[in-house]
Amino acid sequence: MDSSKEDKLDLKVKELEKISHQMVCLRNISAILSESQKSMHQTLNNIVHLIPEAWQFPSITCVRISTGELQVTSANFQETSWKLESKIRVDEEYIGTIEVYYVEEKSSKDYGPFLDEERMLLETIAIEIGRYIERKRIERIRNNYYRELDLYSSFLRHDLKNDVGVILGNVDLARMILDNPPDTLIETLESTEAVCTRMLNLLAIFGRSSKIASQNIVEILEETTKISLKTHKNMNVILDVAKDVYKLKIIESKLLPLVFDNLLRNAAAYGGDNPTVKIVIKHRNNFLEILFSDDGPGISDDIRGNLFEKGVSTSGGGLGLYLSRQVLKALDGSIELLEPDSDCGATFKILIPVII
Repeated sequence: MDSSKEDKLDLKVKELEKISHQMVCLRNISAILSESQKSMHQTLNNIVHLIPEAWQFPSITCVRISTGELQVTSANFQETSWKLESKIRVDEEYIGTIEVYYVEEKSSKDYGPFLDEERMLLETIAIEIGRYIERKRIERIRNNYYRELDLYSSFLRHDLKNDVGVILGNVDLARMILDNPPDTLIETLESTEAVCTRMLNLLAIFGRSSKIASQNIVEILEETTKISLKTHKNMNVILDVAKDVYKLKIIESKLLPLVFDNLLRNAAAYGGDNPTVKIVIKHRNNFLEILFSDDGPGISDDIRGNLFEKGVSTSGGGLGLYLSRQVLKALDGSIELLEPDSDCGATFKILIPVII
């Protein structure tokens, strides 16, 4: 092989090596930027020590990244006149710079001593750092939101629990001081007590010390029905459970009982004077199928199509069915309103996957 061909081959090899170094550098930087547990200072510090390996002369290359009050540099950093710079932006806003310097003079290339490929690589790195900083900002806002929400929830639990406790205390006091109260008053006190108990259970769902949710659908429905019947004494509930359902388990969810409580309260509110609710549970294709029917007047055709949307209800301003669908979606389940039947008012079909 003549010398000219050898020179061309050597040049191709060097170009491939240069490209491979840049690709490895970019891949490693992407991996570092995806490690959300590390602080921003640690992340950028790791990057400034990675970048020189992708340049023509790693031993004389130094890097500085500046954003806001944060500034990180490579170990051998010094400012010189041989500089390549790219701006870091978030949402088109200039928030910092990434600078690459040579500490020794080299022959002129595309951009001073730097190659055009190096300029494009630096711009790509700057874009990736901008995206990383944007994610960190969003993460910080989200974490702050959750902290405030947790504090608000704690205040709310504390205040409501105290207020409900006062109501229950007054119920007990009324029972002690009233001799032979009329049946209507006894029913009112029992209903008030049941509502307060339900509120305490609801508050307990969001408490850290609340017990682990049941994985048995029969236990969940029996307990929910028991509490609901204390509040709505005029309602009758029939629970029809297939034999093979009792041994099945579902994913635990503290919010699932609220789905059934919402359906029972709707039946009591809109099902007439003495509504009857029938709940049929069967096992079908690795799902629990729950048919929830009442003998009320049914759902108006005007709202059937968007019944599970926010703000939709027979009385306006509804959220119960919308939230019920979201709870079931989180369990990979579903809820739908079936076509009206002449023998019943409204029938909902609920599917919940079983644990295999």
